[in-house]
Amino acid sequence: GNGSTLKLMLGLLGSIINGNSTLDGSDCLGYDVHQTILDSQDFGVPQRRRRVFIVGFKPPRRFQFPQGNGDSRKYFADIKELRGDYSRYMMPRTPSRGKMANECPILKDDAIASTLTTKNDRWRNAGLVPQGDWYRFLTEREMARLQGFPDSFKIVGTLQAA
Repeated sequence: GNGSTLKLMLGLLGSIINGNSTLDGSDCLGYDVHQTILDSQDFGVPQRRRRVFIVGFKPPRRFQFPQGNGDSRKYFADIKELRGDYSRYMMPRTPSRGKMANECPILKDDAIASTLTTKNDRWRNAGLVPQGDWYRFLTEREMARLQGFPDSFKIVGTLQAA
């Protein structure tokens, strides 16, 4: 039944992530299955975002995952928003924010950001940006760019509303 299929797929996914198994070309539940792990930093987005991709075909067909291009690698400087006023994004100088500054990655111009998560408004897991003698948070536009959105993408609302 469906429960056993899900259990099988979750077990295989865990094995792939841990490097103990591969499905490439395997016959899995009648499907010709291919798997790989892709990282967005290999596809022109300055963010480390590794994800498992599994594709199955019935009947079998030739398939090849896209190959990342190290020549197209981008860094934080490539998506950094250049503006005069960052006051809205400056990190307060409080003891808890000082701890954050010591524990969060610092996004210098040659950096690749960590994966953005929904907790970015409480804990800056993707990183802090050096600004003057202190740090600032990423702007909404920088976060959109880190996810591969073009500048034509319209951001509606505020970071807190998201």
